[in-house]
Amino acid sequence: LPHAFRYPPPYGAANAGGPTMCVAGVRYSDALYLRAGPGSRHRAIWDIEPGACGVSIRGSCAAGWCPVRYRGVYGWVNASYLRPL
Repeated sequence: LPHAFRYPPPYGAANAGGPTMCVAGVRYSDALYLRAGPGSRHRAIWDIEPGACGVSIRGSCAAGWCPVRYRGVYGWVNASYLRPL
């Protein structure tokens, strides 16, 4: 994807390693959107398939959104769809 963050973005603690999570609660006909910022108003930059694991939290979660890395792409996801590995 041309607009995906392939390198750590400039937000503070995002470079710190965090727990590895799996996607849960997403229908198999849908996807969890990795977004450019914390909130649904930010554009989707990647789709994470239902049940996927290897989503690494890369900083502090706030207001229900977490900065993450998935397959080398950095962005934000809705924390309610993440479960521990």
